[in-house]
Amino acid sequence: MTLSREQTWQLLQDLIFYGESAETWVQDVWTQNEGLGESAAALLEITQRLWDQVPESVLRSLLRELAASHPDRIAELDSASDWQALAD
Repeated sequence: MTLSREQTWQLLQDLIFYGESAETWVQDVWTQNEGLGESAAALLEITQRLWDQVPESVLRSLLRELAASHPDRIAELDSASDWQALAD
C-alpha cells in the first residue's frame, strides 16, 4: 500500500495520541501547565518539520517497525486496517 506523506503523518499521530489530534494534545497539556504546553507545541512543530524532510522509503520503514513493535496498541486504533495494509 502506498501512502502519501500526509497519510503517514496521520498514522503516526494516531499511534502517539490514540486517535486524538496532536493539536488537541498540545491544548490539553497547555491547560495543565503553560510551560509544558509551550514545549509540547515546539515538539510537535519540530517533529512535523523532521517528518517532512525524511525520505518516503524511510517513513514506510519506520511505520512498519512501529507496527511490529506495538501490535496491541495499533489493533485498538480506528486506523488499524491502514496499519495492517502497510505490512501487506
